[in-house]
Amino acid sequence: MTEAYYFRQLDKAGQAAYHAMKTGLAALRPAFPVPRLEGRELGDVLARLRLDCPELFYVTGFSYRVHPAAATVELLPQYLFDKGKIQTHQKALAARLDRLCRPAMGLNEGEKERYVHDFICRNVRYDKLKKPYSHEILGPLGQGVGVCEGIAKAVKCLCDRLGVWCIVALAENNPDKGVKYRHAWNVVRLGDAYYHLDATFDNSLGSAELVRYDYFNLDDRRLFRDHEALVYPVPACADGGRFYYREAKLSFTRPEEVAGRAAQAVRKGKPLVFHWRGGPLTGEVLGELAALLEEAAARKGRHAEEPFPGRGKQRIGSGVPRFRLLAVCFRAVTFIHDVDLELHAFLKAAARRRERGRPRVQDQYRRKTAPQPGPCVLARLPLKRRYGLRARRFLKRLQQSEDRILNLHRRAAHGVTPSHGRVPGSSNTAPGVSVPAGGRPGMPALPSATSRSQLSALT
Repeated sequence: MTEAYYFRQLDKAGQAAYHAMKTGLAALRPAFPVPRLEGRELGDVLARLRLDCPELFYVTGFSYRVHPAAATVELLPQYLFDKGKIQTHQKALAARLDRLCRPAMGLNEGEKERYVHDFICRNVRYDKLKKPYSHEILGPLGQGVGVCEGIAKAVKCLCDRLGVWCIVALAENNPDKGVKYRHAWNVVRLGDAYYHLDATFDNSLGSAELVRYDYFNLDDRRLFRDHEALVYPVPACADGGRFYYREAKLSFTRPEEVAGRAAQAVRKGKPLVFHWRGGPLTGEVLGELAALLEEAAARKGRHAEEPFPGRGKQRIGSGVPRFRLLAVCFRAVTFIHDVDLELHAFLKAAARRRERGRPRVQDQYRRKTAPQPGPCVLARLPLKRRYGLRARRFLKRLQQSEDRILNLHRRAAHGVTPSHGRVPGSSNTAPGVSVPAGGRPGMPALPSATSRSQLSALT
């Protein structure tokens, strides 16, 4: 284990405590002295140590004893297992890391990063039960399950073994926005540039058969559209040129490019995953893309579609296999990660019902009169995997998303620019990106809109 990124952010007293903790925890001592600091400061040092050294997977917390005249405190660490079991797990993990990294030793930095990312997406399942070891490398590397913290630490362990510079980034929670827990991901360095890598989000979007790269090598501007403020500063990620879909030439600006790649995917019998950056992905643009994809698929007797996660491969009619469509778009406030034709049809049908004055499903349930808004807004909705399309809960989340986007546009119309906080005083922002006072890179200024129909036109 070596001193790393977060160690260098500490003052001299913190670094002395860091060294003492690292030595005592590596030796599995039941108690050891550390330089005297306040309890909150000791907790901060231990948190940084565990981010720098995920090999300390067996440490869960500590207590301490102090004498009023002493220059040190006695730290009493709390271990997840007894000493014998910890040593057994250490040997098993060391062998596992050697076995996993051996095939990738001859790859370049970018290929090693993708190798680690693909291993996580294909072999680790997000642990909703949140077992104690799911927050450490023992979960993803030993049990095949983990939460964001365990996955980010496993990515760091694998990258460290492969010689790729990598740290764990940690973001705050935000109860006001419904974010209950902190979130962890990674920052990697390729050449002289830094990039965000969130294997947890890609793991939840894709599957073992179809790996997604929506959060692979993002810059600050893209990542912090849906990630909260950082707990500790990380290097600025200003380069967006190594975003996976752009490097793989799967980022399109014209429908003709989509049609050409779709025809190629149909010939090879492979799913098509692409990034759309040709402007806002409105219903009209989506309809045009869908028509082109349908035309390309029809030549091979197939149909364009995107199945819902967890429901398996869907079919239309009598045994006709469908061609998969996945689109990714990062555009202003309303941007879409998962666009599927069935969901689009569902939203359009809901909009038509509202235009005709018919009550929506949730209004029928509550026995209220439906309002008369304009066409439905297509926004990025993390609904299919986390909530499913089951009646009222889906519709409630859809309505909340529409209201949130509409409020953002209304605020912009009155001169209020949305801002999102980062660590005060940190300089880890991309050059050329506007940062509100005390905040992280803000979203671009929004055109004014005061109604759902106007907002629909904007999206």
